[in-house]
Amino acid sequence: MKACFFVAMGGCCGALCRWGMGNWIDQLRGSSTNFPLGIFLVNIMGCLLFGIFFGMGETRGWMS
Repeated sequence: MKACFFVAMGGCCGALCRWGMGNWIDQLRGSSTNFPLGIFLVNIMGCLLFGIFFGMGETRGWMS
């Protein structure tokens, strides 16, 4: 149950970040482009953070 909660919280944070960043980037650049740059940047940052936390968890024994 604890793992389900953490997955839900991560999904909620990611969705809110994608929505907010998407709106912010669209306001800065204007919404004339079709490429969702805000969503792309949030996904890249999320992958980086996930890799950092997973790597720390593996080396420090958090995953076992």
